[in-house]
Amino acid sequence: GDGVPDAVLLTERDVLDQLRELSAGGFRIELADEPTRCGACNGPVERVGDEIETFDAVAAGENVGEVGEDVADGQRLFEPGHALRPSDLGLLKSVGLDAVPVYERPTVAVIPTGEELVQSDPDPGEVIETNGLTVSRLVERWGGEARYRDVVTDDESALATAVTDALDADVVVTTGGSSVGERDLIPEVVGDLGEVLVHGVALKPGHPVCLGEAAGTPIVSLPGYPVACIVNAAQFLRPVQKRIGGTTADPFPTRRARLGRKVPSEPGTRTFARVSLSKAGSDAGRETGSDQDVQDDSADDLPDATPTRASGSGILSSVALADGWVVVPEPREGLDAGEVVDVELWEVTP
Repeated sequence: GDGVPDAVLLTERDVLDQLRELSAGGFRIELADEPTRCGACNGPVERVGDEIETFDAVAAGENVGEVGEDVADGQRLFEPGHALRPSDLGLLKSVGLDAVPVYERPTVAVIPTGEELVQSDPDPGEVIETNGLTVSRLVERWGGEARYRDVVTDDESALATAVTDALDADVVVTTGGSSVGERDLIPEVVGDLGEVLVHGVALKPGHPVCLGEAAGTPIVSLPGYPVACIVNAAQFLRPVQKRIGGTTADPFPTRRARLGRKVPSEPGTRTFARVSLSKAGSDAGRETGSDQDVQDDSADDLPDATPTRASGSGILSSVALADGWVVVPEPREGLDAGEVVDVELWEVTP
């Protein structure tokens, strides 16, 4: 039958080594003087003089790779927007594809603004620039190419020039200057160059975000306070960048936990409370998001989620030293201690 040898041809080992190509249905078997196993016959064989003996029957199709058992003809391997992994490249190569069309990495121009900003050694009244660096690394983590620009002072003409020069990128991001103060000039600059679509959202921290466009290029203006800048980048920049890159911003993975103390918030405002987990990295709070299930809410071994700080969008350590954040929805007036919540692990995945 198919896959079963019709005959066995004995040859010397040196002759066998020369048989690089076998005819269809041929099997290569090397025999020693002692009993050994025949991979083709799936059983023991033994040399007896000029003959061999096999002791097991050979089932039809046994030890035979079926055509299409790895990849079937016409099978779709990946959906559009799929981020190719090393194993994916190997699979594509195995089916004869040396190249496939892909989306280019979105380019994101990052412009820090503020006349008080310096890169190092601040004098009194000066602040070390961190937002541009942080956002640039987030852009790269999310699959983009960051173009970090020099700090621009709070001057309308200088800001307009900087934004205009950056419009060749797929997205323009500014940090600072998006509020309504005397030196917050970004919304006015964006409006003069194009259109302001959103200025201010019911989100804490990060109310004064500004979203707009100029010459067809999206502009995301993030607040100057570091925590507000990070939260808004995750909520607004990430989806825009992912969309341009041909994919979607999947929800961050979460870990089920129990609040260690009350988290206050204002009704009507979505609040992001930074928390640390008492058992981070253990099995107590399992990550969710792909095929992993959350633990039972009644489980006693859930980790504690302790707020690192209830307020203060300028306290960078409150997010850098946290394991994630808990989102308080708009209708709620805070969350009570002991409530079971989902902690968004926003640092974990792209």
